[in-house]
Amino acid sequence: AFEATTLVTVKGTMDLYSPKVVRGSMGAIVRGDLQILSAGDADELKSMLRGYKIFATALEGEVGTSDLHSHMTGKDAFVFGHEGLGVSQSVLEVADARLRIPMSPQVNSLNVGVSVGIVLHTV
Repeated sequence: AFEATTLVTVKGTMDLYSPKVVRGSMGAIVRGDLQILSAGDADELKSMLRGYKIFATALEGEVGTSDLHSHMTGKDAFVFGHEGLGVSQSVLEVADARLRIPMSPQVNSLNVGVSVGIVLHTV
């Protein structure tokens, strides 16, 4: 829906072909609408995304969605973490900026699909 063209996963973080993921992607995972790449670790992710500004979502991010546009370069990549665990520390360390999605104080996490929708709608 937001014209994303590539999905990069880090090994061991998710099963792209689980029924829940395929259903949530509305079939894009299996239709071939997305280029799907896999990085073995954070360093390989950084190498794969060379030339892109990497934003990783974090509860304590210095960039908010409301001012995201002023930090974007036109070649930007967004990293989303597991709802309970978030983005790994090793991936946060290779990111260029930490992106904060505003939430009500009584909410401590968002489903990854909701996070992706919010950020991609913002850009």
